[in-house]
Amino acid sequence: RGGQEAKQAAPPACARASGRPAEAVWAAQDAMAQPKVIALCGFLGAGKTTLLSHLLTHCPQGMRIGVIANDVAAVNIDAQLVQSVQQGSDGTIKSVQLDNGCACCTGSEGLAEAFDGLLRGMGHCTFDYVVIEATGVAEAGQMRAVIEELSAVKAGNATLGAIVGVLDARDFLAQYQTAETLGQRPDLTGDADPGLNRLVVDLLVEQVENADLLVINKIDLLESDASQLDALDAILAGLNPEAEAVRTTFGKVDLLEMAKDAHPAARHVTATGHDHDQDHGHDQGHDHGHDHDHDHEVDHDHDCASRDEGGEEKHCGCAQHKHKPADHKSRFGIDSFVFLSKAPFHGPALAQNVLKRMAAVQQSASLPAFVGFGSSCGTSESKEDLVKNPFAQVIRSKGFMFLGGAQASRRMYWSHAGRHFGVMPKGEWEDDVPRQELVFIGINMDKAAITAALESALQPISGLSVTCAASHSRH
Repeated sequence: RGGQEAKQAAPPACARASGRPAEAVWAAQDAMAQPKVIALCGFLGAGKTTLLSHLLTHCPQGMRIGVIANDVAAVNIDAQLVQSVQQGSDGTIKSVQLDNGCACCTGSEGLAEAFDGLLRGMGHCTFDYVVIEATGVAEAGQMRAVIEELSAVKAGNATLGAIVGVLDARDFLAQYQTAETLGQRPDLTGDADPGLNRLVVDLLVEQVENADLLVINKIDLLESDASQLDALDAILAGLNPEAEAVRTTFGKVDLLEMAKDAHPAARHVTATGHDHDQDHGHDQGHDHGHDHDHDHEVDHDHDCASRDEGGEEKHCGCAQHKHKPADHKSRFGIDSFVFLSKAPFHGPALAQNVLKRMAAVQQSASLPAFVGFGSSCGTSESKEDLVKNPFAQVIRSKGFMFLGGAQASRRMYWSHAGRHFGVMPKGEWEDDVPRQELVFIGINMDKAAITAALESALQPISGLSVTCAASHSRH
């Protein structure tokens, strides 16, 4: 790359240690090797690069990890581990080969090209894992789709291991409540177009909801407020009940151990977070009000202790304590429910009875649902002003909807988080039954009042029982 001749890949560490010919070891590895691909998503400053540095520096013996980073020079690798460095014609570092069999290269030439080049650089040897550091503006869902389309993955020579969302524990609540756009926050996005008008919270929620694993980094900055950490756990469990979350500081987490238990293939769900095949009770002429008790205790006990050369026990800095998001959700009143109906919304009624009220919450000085969580974005007065607004405690809503009249065949996607709200066309309903299917996630929500407001915006249809609401405790 970069006008310089690539050096021949060094034999893998296992070959040098065993004394066997490198070709024999490579052949044995090729017979069973199928690297897992892990992608790290999150804003700049969340700790993705620090996590990579920790991973490469503390690589388990015999494990080969390939890394595709935004800036190889920023990955602070122990100089004693560096075996060779390749530079481009402009002097920038293009790739680093480590003595422990790991390698790190830049993804500036495109992810597919970098992935193929990384595998080619190993000669006949392959990696156990390939970890990709996404840019600050990368969508987790898009990263999943890109990885699934990589030629090696499509050919069955590599598999998707996990999409990991890396979060800044201290700044998460402030980022959730801000009205700023990505273009206004280069500290979070890097070289993103200053004209990028997408709200920060919209991308933040996308990265959380589409992750298989969540790394809550920089918890040392919140150690004086354990309640806010517990609240953050609960909010993340409400937004993504399927993802395992681990607290850490300086990116010290056993990422590979976490990835072993990830099940990315199981995450193909609807916009409301429910399986396409799940029966929500849309039969005409029946009201359905059914509860689903999914509140399982999540017990994460990470024992990452090891011993140094002197026999002293040391820890990698991973979460050593047990935390139970289900318990925290109950403590902070975080819950969700799904509003279902076959009746169309009446446009003017929807605007007056629902959207106008939601806009009043978004335009308030502080989002009332977060008051009391250690946020500096407002005081309790703002909550009092909106006490009669049924949507004041909603932090997230999403799903599919439709309007009556000439637009009845058009499927619309509803997405709301913090101060972001949008309704976008998503094709036609075609053979699917048009319906309202909206999930609401919030803190001490008045479900009856929210349901009543939504019902008041429906267009009555003779002979059709128009609405049903399913309450869900999401684990």
